[in-house]
Amino acid sequence: MLKVATLAELIFNVFATVLILAVTTISLADSKPSDAKFPVIKKHGPAYPVPGAVILPEKDLVYKVVFDVTKPSPDKNTVNKGLNHAARFLNLMASADFPKDKLDIVVIFHGKAGVDALKDEYYSKKVGHSNPNEKLINELKSHGVRLLICGQTLADEKFNEDWLNSNIEVTLSALVALSTYQLKGYAWLPF
Repeated sequence: MLKVATLAELIFNVFATVLILAVTTISLADSKPSDAKFPVIKKHGPAYPVPGAVILPEKDLVYKVVFDVTKPSPDKNTVNKGLNHAARFLNLMASADFPKDKLDIVVIFHGKAGVDALKDEYYSKKVGHSNPNEKLINELKSHGVRLLICGQTLADEKFNEDWLNSNIEVTLSALVALSTYQLKGYAWLPF
């Protein structure tokens, strides 16, 4: 004979299920950061192992990539998403034992993301606190990443060139730089 559950039993079962799901979700969330690898850029761009991944870096290729950074961080206390992905790319390639000398990475700031390329003192004047991107910009440069800013962005945003982080070069425009890099065979990654 089929037993009919009481309201109390149903409530208890629903509560127990929700509790189990919550604990499982917290456990999974807690386990991911411990799996992250940071072989090149230590605090940004986590690279998680993916056992059985079907596409891995091909060691007979030269990876030419241009990160098109157009949006500033929505939260001015966090690193720009495009910079974080450039760091992740370096960490992923290193995690796969890909030779560093076969990487050619460029980051181009333009539009409203230009603010993230400013030296700390000028960023602070514009935003109200220190630039969370400055250390990562310096670290990316130290690992061979070329960092550019659109000269037209400087004019549009009324930034002086001497306000820029010293590791950032000025190009005529992002339009010219991006099309030039793409015509030279660089993969375009927009952020």
